[in-house]
Amino acid sequence: MEREHDVLAWLRNHDEEYREICEKIFEMDKKYPFIAQTLERHGKIALTKKEHKILVEYCELELERSDMERRQIYFQGHTDGYSYLKKIGAV
Repeated sequence: MEREHDVLAWLRNHDEEYREICEKIFEMDKKYPFIAQTLERHGKIALTKKEHKILVEYCELELERSDMERRQIYFQGHTDGYSYLKKIGAV
């Protein structure tokens, strides 16, 4: 978990696109409370066509953010693995 935290902090500090996606998600959370209500599954809900479009956009941003995070964690794992192999003299 600590390593994951470090990778996500690195993304926030070094990747403008990642920061922009996070900001959009944060702003959408504040502006559209129906998103949280929808995702938390509290009973029956109904969305307007506009709300549905907003929810789809939100979900796409969340997927993009998640993909960026997983990709960075994957690359960091390779970096750490290579460093370890080098340290023990395997490469």
